[in-house]
Amino acid sequence: MQNTEKWVHPTKFTGDWPDWNGFTFLDWHKNNNVYHPGDDYNFGYGDQDLGQDVVSTASGVVIHTSKRDSGYGPIIIIKHTLGYNLRRFIKETYGIETDTLYSFYAHLKDIFVNVGDVVEVGQRIGTVGEGGTKSPHLHFEIYAPIGELAKKGWRFYPQGWEKSTIQKFWLPAYLFIESTKNLESYETFLGKSKDYWLTVEKDREELMKQLTQKDVDWAKKVENAETENQQALTESAKKLTESEKAVTSGQKANKKLTTKVGKLGKELKTVKLENLQLLENNANNIRFISAIKIVVLTISNMFKRGGETNDN
Repeated sequence: MQNTEKWVHPTKFTGDWPDWNGFTFLDWHKNNNVYHPGDDYNFGYGDQDLGQDVVSTASGVVIHTSKRDSGYGPIIIIKHTLGYNLRRFIKETYGIETDTLYSFYAHLKDIFVNVGDVVEVGQRIGTVGEGGTKSPHLHFEIYAPIGELAKKGWRFYPQGWEKSTIQKFWLPAYLFIESTKNLESYETFLGKSKDYWLTVEKDREELMKQLTQKDVDWAKKVENAETENQQALTESAKKLTESEKAVTSGQKANKKLTTKVGKLGKELKTVKLENLQLLENNANNIRFISAIKIVVLTISNMFKRGGETNDN
């Protein structure tokens, strides 16, 4: 697809920007808590807009279409590839560095294109409707799909964003299109020749390659460091697990030993009691036997004395 050069307004409108019938770029929309990121193209009042043709603001390729009854209603989004001169103009004028722009058409009634269609500047792509809004008009935006905006959905609305943030991504659609009319040739820009800017661009690309390579090298270093850290963490975790297992095993062994010692202590106490009982029984037996011996000895002596008396 060829680079986009010529731009036109997407539909008819009345009034002189910004004093026309509808919100313009960065107007404060109190009900929606947002600085309006586009321009509302409104032809007259009431239903005069309904059914008006909507055309592609520049050559490009359709990258999204969808229909809803709320919010933006039915929408079309077209991608436009920029040439060197227009990229330079946008960067120097709006401070936005991008290779592509998206044009956004909302609140449509009819959609005449499909995703993947290549469209020319001024080609009829739909009609003005009132889907998602109270009165027919075309909500129109031109923005750069870069940075954090590139991660947002097709229907993203920058509620709560500051003006300065919006200006990093969105162009003032009406003023941008008007400015391109005065730039019939981009052979010279800011008093410099095309060759000058091509040389600057070549130098910039070479610098970007060098910076990119440095980024790659740094990324590899970071990745290697992260890998080493992960390996060290894994090894530490492994050792910690082994230590925990050893501690757990030691605790179990200690518990078993404590239980065994307690059991042995009980058994020892029982043995001591049994020994004491045995000693006490033996002592009683010894006393009993001694007593018997004394009785026997006494009786024996009595018999002896009686025999001696009879002999006399």
